[in-house]
Amino acid sequence: MLIPMEIMENHPSMTFYHHIENYQLLEMMKTIDVGLLPTWADTYGYSVLEFQASGCPVISTDIRALPEINDNTIGWTIEMPKNEFREIQIKSKEQKIEARISLQNQLKNIVLNILKHPEQLKRKSLGAYDHVTKNHSVEGYMEKLDAIYEEQFR
Repeated sequence: MLIPMEIMENHPSMTFYHHIENYQLLEMMKTIDVGLLPTWADTYGYSVLEFQASGCPVISTDIRALPEINDNTIGWTIEMPKNEFREIQIKSKEQKIEARISLQNQLKNIVLNILKHPEQLKRKSLGAYDHVTKNHSVEGYMEKLDAIYEEQFR
C-alpha cells in the first residue's frame, strides 16, 4: 500500500518540514531519538553524519555512500534495488511503485521494532556517536592527510 504524501504531511504524530534552516536542524537533532533519511539519491550523507554526531542513530537507505556511514549496528538500513555503483536501479513506473512500497514497508517494520525494543536506542546512539568521532572527525582527517603528505615528500 502506497501512503499518500498528504497523509504523512498532516499526520498528528509527525512534523513535516519542506524547508528548515541548518542551525535549527542541528538544534533539533539533539532532542530527537531517531533520524530518518529514506533518500533515493543522497551522494554522501552529511545529514546522517550530523545526526550521528548528535548521538542520534539513523534510519537510511543503503544506496550510494550511505552504507559506508550507516549500518544496522549503529542505525538501521532500508534495502533498495541498486546497480553495481549502489545507485537506485529503477527502469519503469512499476519498479518505482514497487520500490516506494518496499521502502515504506521496511520503514514501518523498523519503526515498529524500535517501539517494541526501545532499549536498542541507547546502544545505537552511543555506537553512532562513537562511529562519527572515530571515522569522520576533522582531526582524524587532518592526521590522515598529514601522513599522506609526509610519506609523499620524504
